Amino acid sequence: MKNIIRILGISMFVLFVSCGNDDDSTNTDEQPQTPILPANYFPAAVNDYWVYDVRIFGGTGTAPTETDSLYVASRNGSSFMLDINDTDAGFGIMSNLLANGTLTEQGTALTLNSNLSLPIDIPGNAIDFEGLVLYDESIADGETLFSISDTYTQDIQGVPLTISYTLSTENISQLEGLTLNGETFTDVEVVDLLLEFSVSTSVDVLGNPTTFSILDPQNVLEIRSYYGANVGLIKADSEFSFELNPTTVALLQTLNIDLGFPNSINSGTSQEIKAYSVTN
Repeated sequence: MKNIIRILGISMFVLFVSCGNDDDSTNTDEQPQTPILPANYFPAAVNDYWVYDVRIFGGTGTAPTETDSLYVASRNGSSFMLDINDTDAGFGIMSNLLANGTLTEQGTALTLNSNLSLPIDIPGNAIDFEGLVLYDESIADGETLFSISDTYTQDIQGVPLTISYTLSTENISQLEGLTLNGETFTDVEVVDLLLEFSVSTSVDVLGNPTTFSILDPQNVLEIRSYYGANVGLIKADSEFSFELNPTTVALLQTLNIDLGFPNSINSGTSQEIKAYSVTN
């Protein structure tokens, strides 16, 4: 009997509180709102895929449009790996970069452990890196997301070269929308990947060692990537270019020194998504 009285007492108290609140609220019949989940700029379940039209330029002109197919080959926790095409080689510079390493989700960011190879025969043209931030939606526009630098010396054709580089990514902007191949993608993150390179050498001039710049500091690789909310990489414009210092090149020629690579290069790729299937 005491338990019944106690239960009745609690019930009366709850009823009293409820009735008292009715006077101050007109929203007692409202349904709970569904929480808005943060956007995922690279959803990556196993077998998710993205197909791109890839245009290649440089050399004798623009090549016909090629196709790259990226797909999630494996996943382990927050990390995953991509494969590309049936040949494991792609046409787009960004496609190959993504398929040549391990990607890891880190909160609002996506990072990449991989290596970057330059399409010229120069010592040290493969740069290994870890934790390169592809995007981070929590970082303000114009801020650096990632940066590493190194300097080393290598001989080529008997000439000692001092090579310096800086590899970095920068958050550029967020677009409200971007239309590609007839589809409009919303909330698009835009990020630049930059590789600054410089090469110098020391040459004896009348018995005095003198340093000359072979490749003045310049961005030899620039990739602007676009990531669509809940889709992934939707577009990437990549350019590889450089121009050697003409004064130093002329000096080396008088000394019968041939470095074995061209005085200038300008090439690149542009890829745009045309089909995809992702799990959100």
